[in-house]
Amino acid sequence: MSEELKVAVERRNAGAVLYTRGYINILIEIIEKMMDRGGKIGFCCLTPVIHKTFQIMGLANYASIFESEDVAVKEMKIAG
Repeated sequence: MSEELKVAVERRNAGAVLYTRGYINILIEIIEKMMDRGGKIGFCCLTPVIHKTFQIMGLANYASIFESEDVAVKEMKIAG
């Protein structure tokens, strides 16, 4: 199995929106790097299984989880 992460980035004024498909361990690295740089990261539109996985693994302690992209953008104060 290869470690592959597909990421699309949409820049928005004070932030960026990342659309990802990939492995959890790569997402953990992204969270760590964002925290190291004083940034913040949030996830939205998670399937129930992925949401539960984030809760079990403790990822929800380090990254915000939102129901929709609109809510994430508003709550994280990312200008459209």
